[in-house]
Amino acid sequence: MAVAKVDANIPAGSIINVSGQLADKNWSRSLTYSINNNNSQGVATLWARQKIAALMDEMIRGKTESEIKPKVVAVALRHQLLSKYTSFVAVEEEVSKPIGQQSSNTKVSNLLPHGSTMKTHSYPKTATPALLNIASGCVLLMFAMTLLLLSARKNGSHEIA
Repeated sequence: MAVAKVDANIPAGSIINVSGQLADKNWSRSLTYSINNNNSQGVATLWARQKIAALMDEMIRGKTESEIKPKVVAVALRHQLLSKYTSFVAVEEEVSKPIGQQSSNTKVSNLLPHGSTMKTHSYPKTATPALLNIASGCVLLMFAMTLLLLSARKNGSHEIA
């Protein structure tokens, strides 16, 4: 997918030549420019995201962060996008307390679903089967010792190495 920004002064019906490389082969297309009357923000946002990504890639190619940061911030703010250097801040525009009114401290109970009661904290019972593993290991060791003793008697030897 390719996204491009064109000058707003291009007249409708103009031919735009697009060229590049695709799988190490030269590629080109001629496109007829048409004016979109609904001023869709989707295309502008898509272009802005691609522009920010391309600017960030410039740091990989050797440009410094001080060169790239102002450009990224300008595009992100203009198109209201999140970037490495910008964030969203929620600002409440409605005053919740009149200016002259004193604040008060009031305890607020926990908000639980209707009919629920607060329970004490307990840890989940997800212990390992360590006791079972130890018991199984002891049984297997006794079985191995029995086989070793039987093998030694069969061979006529009374010593276990």
